[in-house]
Parts: sequence; structure tokens; C-alpha cells
Amino acid sequence: MQIINYPLTGYQKEDYYHLYDKVIESLKNNSDIKCICTFGGVNQPGISDIDLLITFKKDSRFNGDIISDLSAKEKPLFTHGIMALSEQHWFQNKAYALWDNQKIIFGTEPIGNIIKMNDDELRIIKKETALEFFYTNYIDLTLQKEYGIIKLRDTLQHTKGLVYDLDYLNISNSPIDNYISKAKGWIDNWHISQPTNSEIIIWFIKFYDAYSLFLIEIFKHNRIFLSDKLTRLFAKNILLTNSDTISYKRKGIKTPSILYPILQKRTLKISNKLNKFEFFIPSTNRPENFILEKRIAFFSEMKKYNQQHFPKLGLLTTSLMSKLV
Repeated sequence: MQIINYPLTGYQKEDYYHLYDKVIESLKNNSDIKCICTFGGVNQPGISDIDLLITFKKDSRFNGDIISDLSAKEKPLFTHGIMALSEQHWFQNKAYALWDNQKIIFGTEPIGNIIKMNDDELRIIKKETALEFFYTNYIDLTLQKEYGIIKLRDTLQHTKGLVYDLDYLNISNSPIDNYISKAKGWIDNWHISQPTNSEIIIWFIKFYDAYSLFLIEIFKHNRIFLSDKLTRLFAKNILLTNSDTISYKRKGIKTPSILYPILQKRTLKISNKLNKFEFFIPSTNRPENFILEKRIAFFSEMKKYNQQHFPKLGLLTTSLMSKLV
């Protein structure tokens, strides 16, 4: 296997804060901006990415992408791009996407009514969110395995984030805990002591096997709610098919992995064009609670609104819903 997308070097925490200021400076005179906020913090410069959300006033439009105006050194810090939200969607998004660690760095928070959920509704939303992230991560890891390529920085970030999904499902002492701890340790000490390529590859292969078996057990007792209104096309070359367990099929031609260090993302694009996947997903069209139908209806409404009003900015939702609604 080949490794690409190594953690970045030459970055300090101040570079992140400078970027916050730079984005604010570029937008501060835009009267359509309600507020700008960040999520989380900078744990390890060069590995951490910037999660930035711009909230616009109702009925506003914005056609810029912001990132295109940044330098070659600044752009890689925005792994997921910059996300956008309209103020009338603030409280629904906050409830259905489960974010509560935001920090407003410019403007003022929208005023409105908090979406109230009882304990059972909150439990179901957390479970659905965790299942969606677990499955999307399975797709990403599988593509890396099949292509013979490890996108290291992304994989470390996603693996560390699995602790939130385990918490949402109230799972402790899971069979993937050691792999998550190893990834977190590499992140924390990356600029002091780095693992060898051989260590990374061995960890990835063992992690993939353990993760797949873990999800098989998880989905023996759980199903992701996918309403009949949703598409099953996760990507141009990835179709989702309902099944009782997780698995996948691939048809196509493997690109020689030796090309990846040379061509990087271009080779990934070529591989996607030469390969088609069918991923089998344990799902149901019968929601455990009506709150899940409301959640999907909101995400669908928000996506259509954002496509019309902020076409070049990202969507704040789970990766699975962003693809299917």
C-alpha cells in the first residue's frame, strides 16, 4: 500500500488564528453576515483542520467560495471547505446535526426558539448520527483498502472522531479502542516522533479488519433510517443497496498504487472513474421515531436552500445525509 496526504509541516496554532482573522476581514463589511463561528480547537497544527461556519441573514445570497482567494499554504487547512447556514435554519440544524461546541468569532448568534426534544428523541438522534458516521467511514476505509492507498491525515482525523460515535451509542471497551488510541497518540506526538510507513500500513490493515467485524455486530441490532424519498447514489461510482449486513462489491480496474505518490489526487479521480462499487447497507424505511422523518425533511430543505443561496459553500450535516438528501 502507498501512503499520501501526510500531516502538514511548518504550521503553528497562530496560523489557524490568522486565518480566522483573514476570513473575518474579508467578510466584515458584508451586511448579509449574521455570524461566523468555529468548532472545536486546534489540537495539533498540520493535522487539525479548520471547521468554519458562516451564518447568513434570511434570504441572503452569497456566490463566493472564500477558499479560492487563500494562499497555497492556507488552503489545505480547510479539509471540509467552509460551511454555510441561513439564520432561519440555525436552531433546527443545531438540534438535528448535534453541534454544541461552537465558538462565535464574529457577529451575533441568531435569535429564535430552541428545538426541544425529549430524552428518547435525543437518544434516537444520537444513535442515527453515530450509525451514519460509522457507515460513511466504512465506505472511505474500504475505498482506501481497495485502491491500495492510505489518506493518512484524513484517516487519523476520522479515526479520532469515532470516540464521539461510540459515546452516542453508549459503547465502552470496544474492539476498536486500541486502534483509536494509537491514532490519537500519533496525532499528539506527530511533530516529535512519527511512526514508520510500515507501522502505519500494518495498523491500517488490522484496523480495517477489526472495524468491519465491529460494524457487522453493530448492524445486527441496528438499522439506518433511509426514507424512500432519498437517493441511494452515494457518489457517481457508489451505489447503496439495502441488506441485512455490511459488505461491498467492486467492479473495475485497479490503478497501480505506485502512481499515487506521483499523481496524488489525480490518480484517485482516475481510480473512481475506472471502478464502481455497490455497498450493502443495513437500512429501513420505517423510522423508530417520527423525529427521524423530521430530521431528513429538514436536511433536504436546507440542502436545496443552500444550493440556491450559497452554491459554493458546504453543508453542515452528516456525510451520509449530505450525499443522499
